Amino acid sequence: DAHLPLPLLSAHVASSVVFIVAVTSFVVTHDADFVFDDSEALLNNKDVSAEDISISEIFRHDFWGNDIASNLSHKSYRPLTILTFRLNAFLASGLNPRSFHVTNIILHGIVSALFLPIFSILFSSATHNSRAAFLAALLFAVCPVHTESVAGVVGRADLMCSLCFLLSFYFY
Repeated sequence: DAHLPLPLLSAHVASSVVFIVAVTSFVVTHDADFVFDDSEALLNNKDVSAEDISISEIFRHDFWGNDIASNLSHKSYRPLTILTFRLNAFLASGLNPRSFHVTNIILHGIVSALFLPIFSILFSSATHNSRAAFLAALLFAVCPVHTESVAGVVGRADLMCSLCFLLSFYFY
């Protein structure tokens, strides 16, 4: 780790750099349209856009807007993700793909930046662990495996799961 050609940065600067790198890596998706499952989960989902659906009803529906007790339901239960979709639609005055993509990009930046203190904890026995943690967080931020979670709006469920897990791990 001592041989890594990386500057020693403060935690705030390093987190900001990781966030900016993560956002920059996926900013090209901000202008994309809805793709694949996005149409079914957003455009055809009454829980996202219908104002006559109460918040409590969302907790009785699956991810696709069907009654969770129905035999036709996929039993895919992600009400918090649907609530963020609904908030996105409300704030953007409709189903504007750009607002959904920008939200996913920002969530990816936050998740990537959260990996910095997590990697610092995991590498705590190593000398110069802050450089190794910084490099690991940067690699996570730009890893192409995250493309589906960031570029596809339904991938927000993965981003939110990661966010909740990392916060739980960190505060434990």
